[in-house]
Amino acid sequence: TCLETTVSLTSAMDITNTGTGPALIVNQTGSNDIVNFKDDGTSVFYIEDGGNVGIGTTNPTSKLHVTGNIMAGAGSASAPSFTFSTDSDTGFYNRTPGEINATVNGSWIGAWKSNGLLIYSGTGIFNRLGSTAAPSYTFSGDENTGMYRIAADQIGFSTGGTSRVVINSSGLEVINDLYVNGGDITLLGTGRIQGIDTVSATTDAA
Repeated sequence: TCLETTVSLTSAMDITNTGTGPALIVNQTGSNDIVNFKDDGTSVFYIEDGGNVGIGTTNPTSKLHVTGNIMAGAGSASAPSFTFSTDSDTGFYNRTPGEINATVNGSWIGAWKSNGLLIYSGTGIFNRLGSTAAPSYTFSGDENTGMYRIAADQIGFSTGGTSRVVINSSGLEVINDLYVNGGDITLLGTGRIQGIDTVSATTDAA
């Protein structure tokens, strides 16, 4: 059956339902696609066989496939724009222009801005422990240089995958050589430099 209407001034088809059921039921029992709404011959809303929905595409590859931009309201910390079916007050929203904000349990925890990531609440940023060769906090293009956790209450710094500095409850330990360029090492209080094997003619040592 084919229903074709050509109307210039009023609606081509108007469905009004005052009952308790749906106003329109489309039941595709075959293997062809279900719905294809077009604007001037171009598909704008498409439901293929199996239920995938396409907006701007006739080949949706997921439950919702959009070709083009998606715009959402700004949202808020308690009602973020992008959220989850089982956790509606956790997600992302736009607090002010130029920001992407994150909220958990309705509380604003941080924002991405043009100058980086800002943490506003909670106890900080948690990361894996890392290692000398693969530090927890590192740099793009130089992944074996950075900071990592050696053990409880110990932080390590490495360059090129080699341990260089260790900080723990006893203080700071420099692995290999310590270079001072254009300045002095000043010891305060009762501090001492221990374990010096040789002193050159241009080096002061107590």
